[in-house]
Amino acid sequence: MRPPQVELDFGTPPGTPPRTSSDFEEVPYPADHHWATAQQQESLPLHYMSEDTATRRRVARGPGSSGGFLSGDEHEGEMQYDDEGKDVYSKSRPAKGRVSSGRIRRPPPPPPTSISEFISQNLEHLPPAIYTLLSCWTRFHKIGHSGVVVWDEAHFGKFGSHYLKREFYFDVHPPLGKMLVGLAGLLAGYDGSFEFKSGAEYSDNVPYVAMRVMMATFGVAMVP
Repeated sequence: MRPPQVELDFGTPPGTPPRTSSDFEEVPYPADHHWATAQQQESLPLHYMSEDTATRRRVARGPGSSGGFLSGDEHEGEMQYDDEGKDVYSKSRPAKGRVSSGRIRRPPPPPPTSISEFISQNLEHLPPAIYTLLSCWTRFHKIGHSGVVVWDEAHFGKFGSHYLKREFYFDVHPPLGKMLVGLAGLLAGYDGSFEFKSGAEYSDNVPYVAMRVMMATFGVAMVP
């Protein structure tokens, strides 16, 4: 059986004056009282926060979130609270939508009300349009005026005839241009029987104007 505990009071040591509250060190509060109040509100539970602070810390709940505190009135909207508006508990999710090139997307301009306003809004498209129209004029103007074999028609027309007749030939140049001549002859109805001698006059069974127009169209399409 344990003996009862006895409390002994020896009193204040002799020669020691009793201490008062003025003898202890005073710790001053920060000068910015607003900062101290904001820090105190951040450390308080959610139901002790002010309305502005609670609204700032409320974020939408999305897929991948591991949960959070749901308030009673926001339960239907699937809202959760988080630190400084950041969902630190959710996993990183890939960005949705189309990947952009990084350029700032400008809003579409208002509809033009005059010709000058239309030109100013589409000024960047004006030089390509002018160059394309000029290339049409330089390629199609009087394209069927000469009825004889001119310039490289003597070579490329003959190579196109070889393709249409499926005859083997050898040439040191790349074949794409000659294949396009053969395609133009095939679409125009050419049978590949013409010899394409330099300066020779075209016969009636050679649709040379249609073939020239198709080949010039490839040159025009290169400009824009």
